[in-house]
Amino acid sequence: MASGGSLVHLPSFWTTQDLSMNDERNLRIAQMLGDLFWSIDDIGHTPGKDHYHPTPYNRLAWTDQEAWLRTWFAAQMNRRGFKVSVDEAGNQWAWIGGVPTPQNRGISLGSHMDSVPDGGAFDGPLGVLSAIVAFDLLSEEGWKPECPLGIANFHDEEGGRFAIACFGSRMKMGLLTWEQAISMRDRQGLNYAQALQKFKSKLGSVKRMASHSRALGTFSDQEITDAINKSAAPEPHLDDYDADRLIAFKQSIFSHTELHIEQGCDQRNLNAPIAVAEGIWPHGRWCIVMHGEANHAGTTPMMERRNPMIAFAKLVLDVQDISKRRKVRATIGKVIVQPNGVNVIPSRITAWIDCRGQLERDVKGLMQEVRDLAKSGEFDAYPIAVHGEPDAGDLPYDCDITQESWTRSTTFPDAIRQSLVNSVAASVYGSGNRKNVRHVIPPTISSAAGHDAAILAEAGVQAGMIFVRNFSGASHTPIEFATPEDCAYGVRAYMGIIKDFSKRCIRGDNGMGAAR
Repeated sequence: MASGGSLVHLPSFWTTQDLSMNDERNLRIAQMLGDLFWSIDDIGHTPGKDHYHPTPYNRLAWTDQEAWLRTWFAAQMNRRGFKVSVDEAGNQWAWIGGVPTPQNRGISLGSHMDSVPDGGAFDGPLGVLSAIVAFDLLSEEGWKPECPLGIANFHDEEGGRFAIACFGSRMKMGLLTWEQAISMRDRQGLNYAQALQKFKSKLGSVKRMASHSRALGTFSDQEITDAINKSAAPEPHLDDYDADRLIAFKQSIFSHTELHIEQGCDQRNLNAPIAVAEGIWPHGRWCIVMHGEANHAGTTPMMERRNPMIAFAKLVLDVQDISKRRKVRATIGKVIVQPNGVNVIPSRITAWIDCRGQLERDVKGLMQEVRDLAKSGEFDAYPIAVHGEPDAGDLPYDCDITQESWTRSTTFPDAIRQSLVNSVAASVYGSGNRKNVRHVIPPTISSAAGHDAAILAEAGVQAGMIFVRNFSGASHTPIEFATPEDCAYGVRAYMGIIKDFSKRCIRGDNGMGAAR
């Protein structure tokens, strides 16, 4: 129950939150944002009782859950008068005030809506839903787009399908080539084109069930049909990836701003509801395959086993030790055991290393040490001794290491970063908006998490980020949490950015927005 007695829809994670705010505008924003979150809260999620009992969200790319989310996004944007399209990489773009061109540039906002397995409510959707609410509030004030305004829903940011983080933005920006994209296989062995084909059938099931759903129950059959047509990616063709089209797209975007929940606790410690991103740490993912020989768990003597699980255990401990010494953050969070039988010695272990750090040399240094250990036989699955003590150099090489992705250190361009600081300072930290806030201007912080905005910046688009405070400090987990009031400040920041950056775009402010 909100102040004034008005009943509003609230998602499960805000049901016990006190919406009594001194700032009536923040209350209104929180109610609007809460209603949007409520409408999708049961997609890939069984709501818990309240935010004290959070339950996980599972919204992986190209799944039934993402089919619902993409249809919901397209339906919401169509109803608001946006022109929705899906690019060759699967990203959804909604534009109003025209579609941008190099001669008529536009500004864009947005993030992603997919999740990691057992993820949280805010990571991704907050940046998309906040943009929608910001547009709605500006429209209520009578504001009209002065240049093309876009809201993006980037595809597979978490890399849940093909193990490549920011898949959609990388592919769109040419950092993941067409050949690389179509050659990738998911866990079921499907390539990108096959995954797209299967996704179309999932959209068909959405259409059959839409009228009975919370997310789409208020839309007509025609609205749902139109939205479904703007949710599936086109069949991939090499002609879609020529250099001239990529250059034209980058030159069409004056700026892109991504809002995201903070993945850490800097803002909590600084008492800062909104911060501006300074940069993103370098990070990469590597696939490690360790070979052995399947055999019976009971009949095979311990000294005659080729058990890659032993090598895997060594890998985990070695990566932990090297990480501490080099002061990087390396994680082995995904592993596939084959044949994965309780009474069978494994024949193959496939594991992934995710590594990030402040300095590229330390991240790459860790992986070089892992490779050196592999070459020395540290991860070989052969027995210690079968017929005498074998010489390690005579044993077959038993461990394969492949780099699957690499993102360089990203420092967001000075011009857009300072413009974001100024805009957020005026719209959030300005007079009357600073209750219990320690700063006159928003702090700038770095992030160890990857983001689509960083991919756009790496490719030459003037892109930047703002963060909403995360009171738990946790991420990629149901316990990540942002308060209604902090999220309202995020929407206010987006509103200020839309107005400010639109004016800059119209007057051709070359201090920001010039694509390389």
